[in-house]
Amino acid sequence: MKNVERFANIALAGLTLAPLVVKVDPNLNVVLTACLTVFVGCYRSVKPTPPTETMSNEHAMRFPFVGSAMLLSLFLLFKFLSKDLVNAVLTCYFFVLGIIALSATLLPAIARYLPERWDKDLIVWHLPYFRSVEIEFTRSQIFAAIPGFFFCAWYASKKHWLANNILGLAFCIQGIEMLSFGSFKTGAILLAGLFVYDIFWVFFTPVMVSVAKSFDAPIKLLFPTADIARPFSMLGLGDIVIPGIFVALALRFDVSRGKEGQYFKSAFLGYTMGLVLTIVVMNWFQAAQPALLYIVPAVIGFLATHCIWNGDVKPLLAFDESKTTTKSEAVNDDKLNKKVERPRQWQLRSKRRASPFVWKLSGSLVVANEPDWRGLCAKLVYLLNTAHSVAIASQATAVGVAVLSFLQVWLLASSLGFAGSNARISFNFIMGIGS
Repeated sequence: MKNVERFANIALAGLTLAPLVVKVDPNLNVVLTACLTVFVGCYRSVKPTPPTETMSNEHAMRFPFVGSAMLLSLFLLFKFLSKDLVNAVLTCYFFVLGIIALSATLLPAIARYLPERWDKDLIVWHLPYFRSVEIEFTRSQIFAAIPGFFFCAWYASKKHWLANNILGLAFCIQGIEMLSFGSFKTGAILLAGLFVYDIFWVFFTPVMVSVAKSFDAPIKLLFPTADIARPFSMLGLGDIVIPGIFVALALRFDVSRGKEGQYFKSAFLGYTMGLVLTIVVMNWFQAAQPALLYIVPAVIGFLATHCIWNGDVKPLLAFDESKTTTKSEAVNDDKLNKKVERPRQWQLRSKRRASPFVWKLSGSLVVANEPDWRGLCAKLVYLLNTAHSVAIASQATAVGVAVLSFLQVWLLASSLGFAGSNARISFNFIMGIGS
């Protein structure tokens, strides 16, 4: 299978660069790029220990609301503020995330050529003026971040579609590799919620399409076309990552049972067919389509049909990676003296004892844990509601209203639980608006 993975990586790289030298049909490019990205991410997610970042049923039910809040906040920002100003701020944000995502994506390929001690010697750097905050990294990560820095600098200066796509693919691969729904039940709940989310924001409001066109950041893949009026076809990262995490879960389920590729093939085939159907309907009606409208039923339908046919419904529904993760962490704790190695991750943490606050940067993804965060956000939302009403009534400046709107929606999203859970804020930020 290593040869197949290697071929998939080479094919994805070649397909990404191909439009520079030859004319590639954008519809074919969309399908092949998305499918290869899912395939690569799925096999990178198969590790001795399952992904540590899993989602509960409660978080899965909240995710569409949080994604909606993020989407609406961006719509308000673009409506009340200068598009250039908003995109400038977001470019800085994605500049940092892009470096981390690219370094995490490249590290497995170049680590074999680096001295072994580079991945073991942990470097701790304390943030100036905030000595309680420290950043942990290795020399290997610094080395892998060097090309990422120059690449992101090129992206920030030129905003070339190729740079956008490479960063987007890095986000997708890292998301599929490092995140897990935990169980098929949770995955089905989230996919069903995003199914409704995608339909509502695309068909019933102009918000999704407006943000996608205004948002100049790698939250979507761009595929060159020959149409001057519409130079690019677009595919949101959420349409790749969200179903991709579900397909990756099917692959790890197969591996856990010693039957590699059994249900992965049906889930992957469902994703491919759903994406093809999206392209067909989009070209038929000549209008933007919510891809999850077709992908979600196809992925779940193909997997469910195969599972029912084989009589494996019970073991599939009983599969829970969050329990497996807990067990594996316990085993690793018992073997600390044997120095069981885990892949190094960028970490930023505070050492405050009274109120533990942890930020953990892993690839392009960020986690925050603060026990009192949700309660505080709920109170701030109430105050901002009042301030927002006063600002509108007193005809405050558009900038003031926009800032209040953004804070209001952001804190509302945080109070729903995502900022205080193991769900990753940046992942939600990117995927919520990229669906």
